[in-house]
Amino acid sequence: MLTFPEKTTEENAPPRRRIWRILVVFLLLWQVVVLLLAAMSTAAGWCRSAPELSREERDFLVSLSSPSEGQLRESAQMIESALANAEGLPTELRPLRESPKDVPAYRRDEQRLETVYVNLLVHLGRGELQQAADLVEAEKYYGLQVARDAILKLRDSESFALRLELADKLVRFSHGEYTPPLHCGLYGWALDLAAGDAERAAVAYRLGSIAQTRTFPVRTVDARKLHVAIVRLSRLPSADRRAHAGALARLGDLEASSEHNLLAAELFHRAAEAYCGGPDWGRAVFNGAYLLRRAGFPVVARNRLADIFDSQVNDREPGSHLMETNRNYRHRSALEMAASFDDTYNFIMAYYWRSLAARKYRFVSWCGTCAWGADAAISRQLRWSSLKAGPLFVAANFVRFPLRNWGYWAAGVALWVMITRWRRRRARRFTAQQGAPPGT
Repeated sequence: MLTFPEKTTEENAPPRRRIWRILVVFLLLWQVVVLLLAAMSTAAGWCRSAPELSREERDFLVSLSSPSEGQLRESAQMIESALANAEGLPTELRPLRESPKDVPAYRRDEQRLETVYVNLLVHLGRGELQQAADLVEAEKYYGLQVARDAILKLRDSESFALRLELADKLVRFSHGEYTPPLHCGLYGWALDLAAGDAERAAVAYRLGSIAQTRTFPVRTVDARKLHVAIVRLSRLPSADRRAHAGALARLGDLEASSEHNLLAAELFHRAAEAYCGGPDWGRAVFNGAYLLRRAGFPVVARNRLADIFDSQVNDREPGSHLMETNRNYRHRSALEMAASFDDTYNFIMAYYWRSLAARKYRFVSWCGTCAWGADAAISRQLRWSSLKAGPLFVAANFVRFPLRNWGYWAAGVALWVMITRWRRRRARRFTAQQGAPPGT
């Protein structure tokens, strides 16, 4: 009598096949849930409105852009009190002596440069512009050579703008423990030709950049009130745009430190508009978007960050400290975009932006340790982000970035070899127990 094999069902299926079926169903459900979350996140983003400032914050912004006459007088008095203690330039020339032989060579150069710098400021304070130009020409220091043209222009036509330009160049050139009071003296020297409140506000802004030093003469003035005064007095189109935008950005820093994130984000947004694509534009845009995300508006933050990728910002712009050798605007913006998508549970787009940060907008730095650390961090973020994006993206991450996952590839191959050898040994042991000759 002929017998037919029973039809395989879920109940009588072999255990191994049943496990595979359960695993496949689980992976499919996992990916479907992730796709549904991404779709709902996108739909919710279309309905999210722009952030609303409080009435007090709106009134404060109006007082910055359209101050009353009383507020203008108060701001002018604030700047006058802040600049009252600004020191003048040194008055005594220093002799250019040779340093003792036991002083290291680098220290001898620093001492001579300090003496030349002080003597240059003495000549400027005395109005001896030709002697100042001759001193710069004789010493051949590159940074001072850049200032020589400004000295000669000032000799031909003395004005506040030329004095301020020369002061900016000399401040950028010099650094060290002896320079903060000299910087204050330079800006105080430029202040002598200031004719209006806007010009005094420009000098006050530059003195504010030295506010972190121990010898800054305006440390006793409230920083927030000082920068509010600078913004109000430098709001006119004829005023110094750098001072206006820089004061707005510093106000944003102060408000952010007080956890007023929405107000700080708006201040950075206005600073970015005032910079008009200058070198500090990228920092203002990024900071504003970062604060918007912290305030709970990731969609608006993404719209602000999108402007950075098509702009002319320089990712290799030098950073502000050793652990930030370059600004990396696009790399940091891509990571911030990914974090904003994580906040709205759109894990697929979060993985996409992290992959862009790893490939298209790579981290640049001359510091090997910094570059290695950033590369390792983005590799870890990619693996975790692909895990949240679903099984398809886990597989895609291993295929797209094999070098970032070489350890896992090696571990997988080793595990496969171990399982294969174990199964062969098990098969040989089973056949030996059945009495069959080995190898059959």
